[in-house]
Amino acid sequence: MFLLTCVVLSWSVLGMVVMNHGDYVDPYFPSLDQAMWNMLMVLNTANWPNPIIPSYNQSTGYFLFFLMYVNIADICGVLFFGRL
Repeated sequence: MFLLTCVVLSWSVLGMVVMNHGDYVDPYFPSLDQAMWNMLMVLNTANWPNPIIPSYNQSTGYFLFFLMYVNIADICGVLFFGRL
């Protein structure tokens, strides 16, 4: 569970750094707590397109950011929950 928490935290910080550039502030990554909440929402697929669409409208390359995040977080989840 610690590994999954570290992945969510690190990708939330990375999302804040990458997606908030210049005067533009992504509505789903304005602060660390909001970013972590939205990354958890993406991970458990509860309204998961909502945080992705504003970023995707800025650049289609952000789709790779979310794709890598979901894959890495799912692997961490399988490693944790597979051993229970």
